[in-house]
Order: sequence, then C-alpha cells, then structure tokens
Amino acid sequence: MPLDSTQLKMDEVKRAFLFTQGTPLTDALTLLYHQWGQETPTLFDPMTISFLVNPSLCPVQPMHIRVDEKGFTRPESGPANAPIAPNAQVCLDSNPDAFFRFYLNRVAAP
Repeated sequence: MPLDSTQLKMDEVKRAFLFTQGTPLTDALTLLYHQWGQETPTLFDPMTISFLVNPSLCPVQPMHIRVDEKGFTRPESGPANAPIAPNAQVCLDSNPDAFFRFYLNRVAAP
C-alpha cells in the first residue's frame, strides 16, 4: 500500500466527532492528538490496518514490485513480449469516505 493511497486527513468535523465520544480509546486518541501538536493528522497506518480487516476499502491490482538498491519500492512490468509475473497485490487508490465510515464507527464504539 503506497503512501499516496494512505494519505487520509482527519478533518475538524471528524476529529470533533471522535473526541466527544468519551470512550477510553477516544479519550486516549484525544490526548495523543493534543500532544502531537499539528492540526490535521494523516492516517497512514489506520488505513493499512483497516484494509486488512475490510479489503473492500481499497481495491488492489496485481503488480510486480521490487525494492531497489537505495530502498525504493519500484513497479516492474518487463517488456511487452515477456511481462514479469505479479508478486504483490497493490492498493493504488483508496476510498476516503468508505475508510472514515469504517474507521470512525469502530474507533468510537464503546
């Protein structure tokens, strides 16, 4: 799951909903948010974990991926007459609305 498919911003409305739920988890997230010191959190890791629980949040496509000598992840397709077999299922485009419905309902649950 590349970073651009996980750059989901929790806006003010979503934060207000979450921070007023009063559960131990949402209270802890509220405290962490205020300690973090930035206005709008980006939810990289929650998107990835949510995808593991509900794969429909981010459709995948088969790709051949390799990590180059500098540590960068690169897609490889090979020549047209000899394509390289996929070695990964990659989510390139997530659905922020579906993610936040899924995430907020679960995190705010008592």
